[in-house]
Amino acid sequence: MEEKEILKKLEKIISKKTNEKVQKNSTLKDLGIDSLDVLDLIGDVEDSFKIEVSDDELMNLKNINDIMILVKEKNN
Repeated sequence: MEEKEILKKLEKIISKKTNEKVQKNSTLKDLGIDSLDVLDLIGDVEDSFKIEVSDDELMNLKNINDIMILVKEKNN
């Protein structure tokens, strides 16, 4: 799966939670996503991309690029 495709899906998922413009370098904090929202967001990411994100991986997600890298790694 290419980065553009991953970013487009992430934008769709995140737009349900916030009205902020999603960019590759956007931090979750910049998007107004707090710790509770992160859990919900990652649940949606897991469902959408058919992946599982461990607690350790979840703790390392700081921005959209981190999520994109994780999704790309798990889809290879």
